[in-house]
Amino acid sequence: MRSPLLAGALAVLILGAAAAATAADDHGTATYAEALAQAQQQNKLLVIDFYADW
Repeated sequence: MRSPLLAGALAVLILGAAAAATAADDHGTATYAEALAQAQQQNKLLVIDFYADW
């Protein structure tokens, strides 16, 4: 690497991305009704995230 600062910034970005990916997968599964009830109880919005690989 050309600069220790650049190496440090790159390490922070990689570790941050890995931590975010781990945290995002830690919510488990629930039915829509269960998730909606929990969101309403906690006064939060419900975010539905899905994808297709086609």
